Amino acid sequence: MLLAIDPGRDKCGIAVMTGDAAVIFQEIVATEKIESYLLELLNRYKIEEVVLGNGTFSEEVARKIEKNYDLPLMLIKEAYTTLAAEERYRQVKYSGIKRFFLSFIKWKPSFPVDDYAAVILGERYLKDKGL
Repeated sequence: MLLAIDPGRDKCGIAVMTGDAAVIFQEIVATEKIESYLLELLNRYKIEEVVLGNGTFSEEVARKIEKNYDLPLMLIKEAYTTLAAEERYRQVKYSGIKRFFLSFIKWKPSFPVDDYAAVILGERYLKDKGL
């Protein structure tokens, strides 16, 4: 299992994925609670490695992970993950003409999509790894 994290100053997107990129769990968590939340995920899932976006607040989140957990930690480029996450959200939540229309007008969700960004990061990592 892979844990992908889209770090941020106030919140982090979290995704637990299998080696074939199937999403088992995704959530948005307050950054201040990331340490205890990771413990909960490690107890629930057999996490073998962590992928962390290299953007805002990544160094702080990396320190928290490295201080508390003995897991391989990989940094991955975070460029354009928010745009990709917004598009993924439209694909998942809408279909047909509504999806086309929302994409056409460049509609953005009015709420965070950091969990979808974490999924995108996990998929990028697995693709780069050749899986």
